[in-house]
Amino acid sequence: MYSKCDDCTFHTIKSGDTLYSLSKMYNVPLIAILKANPDMEIFNLQVGSRICIPEKMNIRMQAVREFAYVIKPGESLTDIMEKFNVDWDDIIKHNKMKDLLLKPGITIVLPLDPPEE
Repeated sequence: MYSKCDDCTFHTIKSGDTLYSLSKMYNVPLIAILKANPDMEIFNLQVGSRICIPEKMNIRMQAVREFAYVIKPGESLTDIMEKFNVDWDDIIKHNKMKDLLLKPGITIVLPLDPPEE
């Protein structure tokens, strides 16, 4: 599991900051920032709020690898589940949510395990 800000840099959100730009700025995978800030509203970053940026050397990968996926226009939950061979429970578990609002442009976390044959 990723470190949850045991050793991190705190970044104060400025106008124009995105998680992607912070990922590039600090050279830390986007998924690590998402894991270190599970309660953050990723599409409503507030100027002046502080988030945890894990230090690259302290990022520990989970046994189950994950990746960030951006919802495309017209894409349904069923489309995503079929495309990546995941089920609703996988999506909820990897996003630590009770419910998932699916809109184009929203980033979700999906498991990267190969499908079982």
